[in-house]
Amino acid sequence: MELYETESPVEDYLRAKADALRYPLGGGFELLPLCNMNCNMCYVRHNVSELEQPLLTKEEWLHIAQEAKEAGVLFLLITGGEPLLYPEFRALYLALREMGFILTVNTNATLIDEEWADFFAENPCRRLNVTLYGASNETYDRLCHNPKGFTQTVNAVRLLLERNVMLRLNFTLTRENRNDLEDMVKLARELEVPFVPASYLFPPGMRSNENERFYQSRMSPREAAETRLKATILRNPGTTLEEQARLLLKQMETPHGNVVMNQGFTCSAARSGFWVNWQGNLTACGMLETPSVDLRQSDFLSAWREIVAEVQSLSNCDECNRCPKKFFCQSCAASCLGECGDIHRKPQYLCDITDAMLDILLEQLPAEERAEHVRQLEDILNAR
Repeated sequence: MELYETESPVEDYLRAKADALRYPLGGGFELLPLCNMNCNMCYVRHNVSELEQPLLTKEEWLHIAQEAKEAGVLFLLITGGEPLLYPEFRALYLALREMGFILTVNTNATLIDEEWADFFAENPCRRLNVTLYGASNETYDRLCHNPKGFTQTVNAVRLLLERNVMLRLNFTLTRENRNDLEDMVKLARELEVPFVPASYLFPPGMRSNENERFYQSRMSPREAAETRLKATILRNPGTTLEEQARLLLKQMETPHGNVVMNQGFTCSAARSGFWVNWQGNLTACGMLETPSVDLRQSDFLSAWREIVAEVQSLSNCDECNRCPKKFFCQSCAASCLGECGDIHRKPQYLCDITDAMLDILLEQLPAEERAEHVRQLEDILNAR
């Protein structure tokens, strides 16, 4: 999971420099662990009365933000839970915007009415990332237990587009909505909104006591592989699965398939990216609870340096590091920990997805060409 996004050559340059120097450039503020929906696969379902501690106040968030700004942070992702539920969201958002941060907001959009749409139009951020959970109210009811969720989300998107608010649709794909994928893409194209599908659901781990519901919702490795490849084709109209197979296999069989790892991370985590959870703890990413530093007890820059040092001292999964399949595998230190409780062990679920993808890709090719790719892959695996 990328902690912040760059969208221009200048920003890419800044990120590369920050990564190399281990300077904090961007990250996420998780305002609260509360949501107005109850999605099967999600750990964010807390009732406010169940929280073990109060939410950080606006003043506490702004204190963290000021220290982050002084440390060089430029990009902030505002998220939750559903961040629009945060009691002081508007005042905090406006203050962060006034401080000069480049803001992005994650939302399910079901709370956005004309008043909210006017607010974002009058006070624009870089983009609202709207999560789409299906292409019908029936799917929203099955997955999110909100029988009006699809109508609410589409109405919100239309209100925002009418006001020229920048949007992106993020598709969270599960067993309940995977058959909606084509209709979700069709809707995004009709609305002329960019979209990003995600077929991997990160285990809730210690953040949820409802693991059974999560695993019922998460796709099997074969289903996840099929859905990921289908999404690739839908995002690249005019191409075929056979063409995609040749492209991905070629990339895996060349040095470009060797992903540079930062103690198990392929994203910006603890390079230039960070996460601050709703309790005020700084971590390398939102999927890792440790290492962490309480920002109510430490200043941001000192906490950042501590996190960077601890992450650099980790020894991650050697088998993942040496695997030539990691070019299109979604394994990282966080997924190793989430899937099997140990950053030194490979996440078998992701291995199975990658193997299923490879099988599907090879199935697209003529027999002779397929045999040649199998031989090359075996040579690579044997060499590792």
